Amino acid sequence: MYVQEKGKGNSGDEGRHIDRSSNPSVFSPLMFYIQANEIEALKKLLERTDIKLNEQDDDGNSALMMAASGGHLEAFEILLCVGANIKLSNKYRDTAISLLDVNQRCDVNAFDADGYTPLMLAARGGYGGNSSFVCK
Repeated sequence: MYVQEKGKGNSGDEGRHIDRSSNPSVFSPLMFYIQANEIEALKKLLERTDIKLNEQDDDGNSALMMAASGGHLEAFEILLCVGANIKLSNKYRDTAISLLDVNQRCDVNAFDADGYTPLMLAARGGYGGNSSFVCK
């Protein structure tokens, strides 16, 4: 089922409608932007307060896992910085880090412009359970 919701964010999008499905396997704006590697659209979407960052599709994949499996390092780092749970696993027991490694599209040891790797960002946050991860 598709629904349209009025914009709720602080990004000047009040009054705009965002299509979404009640089932993220059908359509999720977050997962759509990750798969398309649309970084600017992703950043804008993450300004909204109603985004379910750790939502998983029917296979148990989260947006972070999709970024990892697609080799989208910048999207992966952005999701980590806004609090994506790196410890989630899908129904095949894959995690975002294992997907980065298995797909070999993305070097988990690659440094970003600030000198951090995805693993360093996760470790820096002391990531555990449902705690928030905020980049400074």
